Amino acid sequence: MLDKISRRENTIGFFLSFSLGAFLTEFIQGAYQAFGFFFYETEIKLGVTLVTVAFSTLSLFKAITDPILGYFLDKPVKKFEKLGKSFTWILISILPWFGSFILFYNTPRWSAESQQGLIFAWLLGSMLIYGFTFAIFSINYFGMIPGKFKQDEARRKVQGFMGIGSFFGMLLGALIPTFIAEYENIRSYATMSLIVVALAIIPLVGMIPGTYDPPAFRPTFTEHRSSKRESFRKMIKFALSHKNFRIVLLLSFTNQVIMSCVGGSLHYIIKYIYLEDIDIAMFFYIGYFSGALIGSFVWVKIAQKINNTKLTYLVSGGLMLLTQIPMFFIQQFSFAIASVFLFPFSFCFAGFWSTLRVPLSSDTLDELAIDLGRRDNSTFIGLRSIFFQIGILFQSLIFGLVHILTGFDKDLTAQELSAEYGIIFLFVGVPIILEVITFLIFWKKYDLDPKKVQKIKEKIQTIP
Repeated sequence: MLDKISRRENTIGFFLSFSLGAFLTEFIQGAYQAFGFFFYETEIKLGVTLVTVAFSTLSLFKAITDPILGYFLDKPVKKFEKLGKSFTWILISILPWFGSFILFYNTPRWSAESQQGLIFAWLLGSMLIYGFTFAIFSINYFGMIPGKFKQDEARRKVQGFMGIGSFFGMLLGALIPTFIAEYENIRSYATMSLIVVALAIIPLVGMIPGTYDPPAFRPTFTEHRSSKRESFRKMIKFALSHKNFRIVLLLSFTNQVIMSCVGGSLHYIIKYIYLEDIDIAMFFYIGYFSGALIGSFVWVKIAQKINNTKLTYLVSGGLMLLTQIPMFFIQQFSFAIASVFLFPFSFCFAGFWSTLRVPLSSDTLDELAIDLGRRDNSTFIGLRSIFFQIGILFQSLIFGLVHILTGFDKDLTAQELSAEYGIIFLFVGVPIILEVITFLIFWKKYDLDPKKVQKIKEKIQTIP
């Protein structure tokens, strides 16, 4: 069994196909998050308080439901034995996930002045469907990784493929909408959503060979059912008792805040600081994603050379903090120069989180599996989702609070200086504060050094 899996997981086609799932995730998420808060506050003209409440409600909803969902998704289902449990859940999630993305950007033509309640209900409803079905997809997809790729070499390869896939997904997900959507043209966003979903079908089909496991490569329903499962409360308590897993949860929170603040602030910077059209967004995206793409290659090589995930994180994280300092003065430079500043930041960010998240997550999940005596990845990934959602909740609340305190006015093109400073603070100040805190905690507390990781890898081979 292990020999068959090892041969299969070492083919380039298998790695490429599996990594298309990461591409698809970031492609849809990139288009969804790039405009989300901005779209409803400045285009639909929904009050900032209602926008904040909607995004915060979604985060709280997912923080509660995702870990519970992860626990139940890990249960064996007799009807799913034919195609495999995780693969079947992925198929079930696709249609409502894609459909809710389209609904999000296809708000009915209600009056922003007299029908804010209806707009709020539409926003919240589409977001709840999107969040729930996206969780089903992502929990099952990412939950496959530790079981499919048990060897160090395979994990390093898949981290490289997934890193590249993720960055191309984020790049195209953020860049393609800028060629379709137009500021002050609500219908253009609806058109954009349809085109994005049509394009998403390509990686969806391409990921099937890498995510579908023939019966010979997966446990049977009887084997799953014979495994004893603890209660949900005990599983949560068990996971949180592990220090390294708690630190990964903190990193998940910090990563989400960085991505949400940087990505969510970009269109505010273009429209309200540079007073430009959406077209120039491509310069920022090119600067950001070219750094990320090159960085993903470089940091994989560095990680392989050093063979110490913790040290690699500390180096890339420290450099990332230094590269963000010039971004405080973005008002003083043209947008072309400002986009250049994003290159070194994204280069280092590629090492700090995106490129190395697979081995870091897999190492901590392996540690949990050894102590538990079996894998329960869906439950633990669902728990990790809480901290992703807390990150989104934090970003939503801080955006709403800063916009109110600094006097941001969505109806004015030229903002007061205080509002401009508020936008910059959200773009770079908030991420830096959280990065420093997380960096220090990770440095002091995370203890999975190469020797411990090697022992874990030896023991994990006995875990089904």
